[in-house]
Amino acid sequence: MSSSQLRWRQLVILLSLCCLWAAALAAGTAWADIVIETRGFGTGGVEKATDSRFLEDYGNDGDRANFAGLTRAGINLHMIGGDEFEVSTQFLAPISRSNFGLQLEWGFLSWNPSQHLAVRAGRVVAPVWMYSQQLSVGYSFPWISVPAEVYGLNPITALNGFSLLGRVKLGPGILETELAGGNGRADSSGGSGLELSDTIVKYTNALVLDLRYKWDDWLLLRASAGRAQVDVVSIRGLEIPAGSLPGIPVPTELTLRTPLDVGTAQLFSAGARIELAQWVLISELARRLTEGNSLARATAGFVTAGRRFGQVFPHLTFAWRGDLAGDTYTHPDFPAVSTPLESLTSISGCLNFQASDSVILKVAFRRSSLAYADSGQDFDFNTYRAAVDFVF
Repeated sequence: MSSSQLRWRQLVILLSLCCLWAAALAAGTAWADIVIETRGFGTGGVEKATDSRFLEDYGNDGDRANFAGLTRAGINLHMIGGDEFEVSTQFLAPISRSNFGLQLEWGFLSWNPSQHLAVRAGRVVAPVWMYSQQLSVGYSFPWISVPAEVYGLNPITALNGFSLLGRVKLGPGILETELAGGNGRADSSGGSGLELSDTIVKYTNALVLDLRYKWDDWLLLRASAGRAQVDVVSIRGLEIPAGSLPGIPVPTELTLRTPLDVGTAQLFSAGARIELAQWVLISELARRLTEGNSLARATAGFVTAGRRFGQVFPHLTFAWRGDLAGDTYTHPDFPAVSTPLESLTSISGCLNFQASDSVILKVAFRRSSLAYADSGQDFDFNTYRAAVDFVF
């Protein structure tokens, strides 16, 4: 994270807190009546893949065991000022290859004029997925990480803008409708040796509509639709050692900025979570449509089924991504050729153990398959994972 980005995010938090203070005073709320709630969470994990040199969506790092992809810690701060005003923030410290940085996932001021309506402003969660608000909180979902085939379709998890959230009782459950809008950005890094690369994805004028129906703890139905202007840029840096080329007396970095895609993105998703007695069924289906090449058309989905046996929860997940247009991956056996990829599929088994009210132990195995336009280049690989999720 650059220093300018950090300063901007800290400014958002400071302004939000100032707005809460002003609103609380205007509403006649004394500082003694402001409630501050703090919750922490984290995941310590390790994974090893038999071959993952090409597939960044899975977060693996070569053939060796990788701790950085799964290990993280975070804190959630919630300030309540009277009956109408709240400030919510969540900070995350994921481990990268080189450091343990701190970043703001989301932070917003919420005005609740009634129990049925909330108006939010700041860095709000983009309500694209069933687990959009819990993406970093491994304790809140059954997998070690959410299925990449589906959740990897949208790299932007928060928007700098607004959110309108309405709640109404409908039959035996609660219907929630959320409209979020704003701009967002996601950066990813890769490369090694002399070549380092970054891909920047920007959403502008984004709008996302999310509908959820929840009946106690046993049923959740949801659907969402979103649209945004997309700008995808690749930035490659070549680190040139001193004396390697004529006229290069000192170490030099050459930056190449390449626009990959400019267009309009549309993302649709629907999902359900059902818990009957000890049985659990979770499923999501997503469709991405983009004018351009680098983030073009794709359809994805997953189904998870399992049963709880006391503290033990085994479950299986089948996930796929297909109908691809514009997605190309460099085949590890043919690094000089970028081959059209037709589909990704995986089947995984995970065993969860509830060690305590605040700790869950998880181990998982996943078998992934890739199908290329040239069927002779199809291949499979395995991923082994273990993690401990905790809250405090």
